[in-house]
Amino acid sequence: IIYTSGTTGSSKGVMLSHRNIVFDATASQKVVDIYPEDKFLSVLPLAHTYECTVGMVIPILNGASIYYIQKPPTPTILIKAMATVKPSFMLTVPLIIEKIYKNKILPNFQKNIFIKTLYSIPFIRKKLNRIAGKKLQETFGSNIRFFGIGGAGVSPIVEKFLREAKFPYCIGYGLTETAPFLAGTNPSLTKYRAIGPVIPGTELQLRDMDKKGYGTLWAKGPNIMMGYYKDPEKTAEVIDENGWFNTEDIGYIDEDGYFFMS
Repeated sequence: IIYTSGTTGSSKGVMLSHRNIVFDATASQKVVDIYPEDKFLSVLPLAHTYECTVGMVIPILNGASIYYIQKPPTPTILIKAMATVKPSFMLTVPLIIEKIYKNKILPNFQKNIFIKTLYSIPFIRKKLNRIAGKKLQETFGSNIRFFGIGGAGVSPIVEKFLREAKFPYCIGYGLTETAPFLAGTNPSLTKYRAIGPVIPGTELQLRDMDKKGYGTLWAKGPNIMMGYYKDPEKTAEVIDENGWFNTEDIGYIDEDGYFFMS
């Protein structure tokens, strides 16, 4: 039973079964190859399904290592940890990479009017971002091949930088109620501003679509929660009679099955 504050209402207890979590981990790991020599550096709370399922259960299923930091992951502590561990996998929230971009990367391109002008030219900006991307890899220990971002939307400016820097990022989508991963892809298949296709064995559909193709996202699969603890009324509000769960998120799905959140 996982406490969720509930962005659209009162707090609720999400009941996740062993089946929910194991299915989600098994399906999610098909997104990217994981090897026993891989190292996961954990910086998020294990009480969250994002870190629990993707950051703990998945590496255990594949025999990979997980490294935990004993102190709050401040920038100084984090940089030291990355230099020591040299992780190949990290799961983060947008705030981490956005802070790094704002405090460590962007200032280098705004030192003076000359560099700032050069950075405003698309062709040169891409070259500079590529150089910055190599330095960013070094900061993370030079071995990162999967930098997962989830929990909230990432800044379009930061995502554009990550793409031009050729940094191996990917954006995942899910909720506590879905154990949590629903959609995403590996770094080699990302699309700008897109989340990615649904994980194997799970279905997504849009309802109440407008003329532009935007609708409310509903999901169905073995990773959908058992319900809200001792609250059948709220459970019935989000899970219909056919087992479809209302994420209450709005967006559209493109021809490749990638979900774009509005």
